[in-house]
Order: sequence, then structure tokens, then C-alpha cells
Amino acid sequence: MLALLIGLSFMAGFAGGLLGLAFVALVAVVSISLRRAWVLAAFVICVAGLGFWRSPGPLPSVETGWAEGASSPTGEVISHPLQTSSGTRFRLRVQGDQSYDICAIATGSVLPQKGEMILLQGEQTALRDLPENVASALDTQRCAVSMTADRVSVVGRPSRGRLILNNLRRNISSTNQQIAPGDTGALMTGLVTGDDSGLSFETAQAFRQTGTTHITAVSGSNFAVLVAIAVSIAGTTGARRRADWIGATAAFIWFYAVLVDLSPSAVRAAIMATLALGALYFGRRADFLTLLVLCGVIQLTVRPEDWHTLSFRLSFAATLGLVLVFSARPESHESVVVASVKVAFAAFLATTPILVATFGLVSLVTVPTNVLIAPFVLIAFPLTLLANAVGVVFQPAATVLGLPGSWAAAAIIQIVRAMHFWMPGSVSLGSPNTAQIAVVAVVCWSIVLAMSYDARLVITRTVSIVKQVLLLNLRG
Repeated sequence: MLALLIGLSFMAGFAGGLLGLAFVALVAVVSISLRRAWVLAAFVICVAGLGFWRSPGPLPSVETGWAEGASSPTGEVISHPLQTSSGTRFRLRVQGDQSYDICAIATGSVLPQKGEMILLQGEQTALRDLPENVASALDTQRCAVSMTADRVSVVGRPSRGRLILNNLRRNISSTNQQIAPGDTGALMTGLVTGDDSGLSFETAQAFRQTGTTHITAVSGSNFAVLVAIAVSIAGTTGARRRADWIGATAAFIWFYAVLVDLSPSAVRAAIMATLALGALYFGRRADFLTLLVLCGVIQLTVRPEDWHTLSFRLSFAATLGLVLVFSARPESHESVVVASVKVAFAAFLATTPILVATFGLVSLVTVPTNVLIAPFVLIAFPLTLLANAVGVVFQPAATVLGLPGSWAAAAIIQIVRAMHFWMPGSVSLGSPNTAQIAVVAVVCWSIVLAMSYDARLVITRTVSIVKQVLLLNLRG
């Protein structure tokens, strides 16, 4: 309980700024007046102050720093380039007084690699001058401009470690395209590495409109599958609580996190999986709510800029919703279908305020679509991961092993496309103001808390304590 209190205080100062810091201070003062907990209150205020200090502040405008008309930018390739029929697509980060990102397509023969410093020559176009749907897609990647480059010059090579990771990811992408060319192979790569940029525009749009893009964001579900497999194997050998097995599992988890470029959602999930393994080693039941909050504190202390990424916010909110709804519940005998609906509904409610604030959209088919694709995702990810691991050693075997995973991935695409085509899509709310976003957040999280056994218990106890305090004051 103390760790949870500390974590929430940090998050209040980090996310709420001065208002959050003032709120924590007010609660601490009230607590002092009731329980005389001076030391704890002072410590909590200091933790909130640390959160406020580490807060990165508001995100600058995405077009800040772009020199209009510049035709020869130099920068670092920050995404894994993807070969398409129109050229090689990648993101370039240009450093200067104020950095900005370019979503580029290179049409020449030189193929850039992630981590390289390159010079581009070609035509740049600001987002405001692009069609609305294209501009929206680029904006989600935090690109300031789009560029078609007819010439690429390499001015700096990536490190040896980066080259090894680049080759490994290219091997994964190549293996999946050999197993199932086109969108199916691109989705398989997205499930394993988080890079779904190989999907066609129509398929990617269907995933966005149905609220299912999260399946290619490497996060807690991926690491949960890895830990579950490791625990199952260890359980048959009696090594579940051995230090060497715990260490080997944690090392594999972090290797996978590095493979997916330590994305914000992957870092949070890796920290949480590591702490859960530690709890298993000491024979303690993991308190996932406390672990989640502590993971957020650790990650944002080390990498405060992750707060501005959609990946971190969606992953953290969805996990929080699921933990609140499913953690520490009394034993129930719910069917798999009912549990799947609850999972999809809880994640939908938890992430809706963020999606409304970011895109001004609410998808009407998110819950049913996620329920329908959930079993296929659980099949496709581990089978594709196994095929890709074998493909590093022996490519022909990977092609055979990956077929069941490709069938599951193909089923996911067909379901998403069908739901996008036949069912009502997203409802546009325009550009909602702060008050409207707050109303949506209050409604959604009130429902999540109502679904949570722990939250109902806390609310009941809090109301009981308040009543007791009021009665004592009245009698006094």
C-alpha cells in the first residue's frame, strides 16, 4: 500500500504539474490533521515534487524547427526502413536548434539503415499542404513534413550493435514475407516487432478505424505470453524459483525489449515482467496494480519524454483498466466469452479519453472487433515468434512452422476489414475542448471503477471512514 501511495504521488506531480503537486500537498495536510503522520506526509510531498521536477512539460508543435523550402536535410534514420513499390519509407530526425522528424520515401538505389546519418536531396512538403488523411497518418508518427528523396548519401554508419539488430529485424521481416507475402506477412512482423508500417494504406486504415492498432504495439500482452511460456516450461522441470532460471528469463525479456527498440510500451512491460519474476522468486503474489504504478515511476524518472508518446499512454491506461477490473477479484466462473468481452470493454473505456483527446474519434466497433480477433492474436504471436526464431538458424523450417501463424494473421485481417466495411465506423467529435475531454474521462473511468472489485471495496471503506470522522466531529 505504501509503494502504491508513493507511486501515485509521483504520477500526480509528473502529470498534473503544479496542480497535481498542490493536490498531493492538500491531501497530506488533511492526513496529518487526522493521523499525525508527519514523516510520511513530508515524504509523499517530496516524491510528488520529484515527479514535478522530472515532468518534460508540454510537447512543442510538431512543425517547430522546420526550415520551409529546405531540400537537403541531414539527420539520423530513427525507424526501420521499409521497401515498398513506391520506394523505401523511413523516418529521419533532423537535429538543430529545434529538432524535427521527416517521413521520407527514398526512390534511389541506396537503402538506408536505422542508426545511419544520411543526407537527403529532394522535395519536402509540410503536413498542412497534404491531403487530410495522409497528414493525419503522418502526424501520429510525429512527422513535421513529408519528403520524396531522389538521392541518399550516407555520412555516418550505425554502431556494430545496431547493425546486428538491423540484420535480425530484416531477417524477421524477410521470413514473414516468405511465409505470407503482402499484408499478412506485414501483420506477422508487426505482431513480433511492433513495426506494422508494411501494411497497405487500406488495411492500416481499417485497423485505425476499428481501434485495433494496439495488437501491433509490443506491450504487456506480448511479455505476458513470453513469461507464461517460460513459467510453464520451468514448472515441468522444477526450476520455477531458481535464480539462474529467473535471471535467464529476465535476460530474454530485455533482449526482446531491445529487439523492438525499447519502445515506451515495451520498456514498461519489460520492467513489470522483471518485477513480477522477482516476486515469483521470493514466493510472493505479485500485486499488479502496485507493480504497474512503480513501473510508471521508474520509466518516467529515467525517460520522462516517454510521457508524450501515444504508445506509453495507451499501454499504461489499458493495463491500468485491466488490472483494476481483473486483479484481486473473488473467484468467479465466467465463461471465456464473458471474460473476453470484459477485457475488450475495460481496455476500450480506459483508452477512449486518450483517443478522443488525440484524434477526436470514438470507434463504435472496437469492443466486438477486439473480442473476435483476440483468440487469433493469441495464436499468431507465439507461433510467428517461434517461426522467426527458427528462421535465424534454418529458413526452410521457419516457412513451414510459420504457416499456422500466417493463417491466424490472415483471419485477423479479414475480420478487421469486414468490421470496418460492414459495421459503423468511428464517430468524429471534431476538436474537443478540455471540458469535453474531462467529461469523457470521468464517464469512462467511473464505469471502469464500477467494474472493479478493489475499487468498490476502497470506495465503501472510504465512505465508512468519512462517516465515522463526521460523527466524531459532530459529537465533539
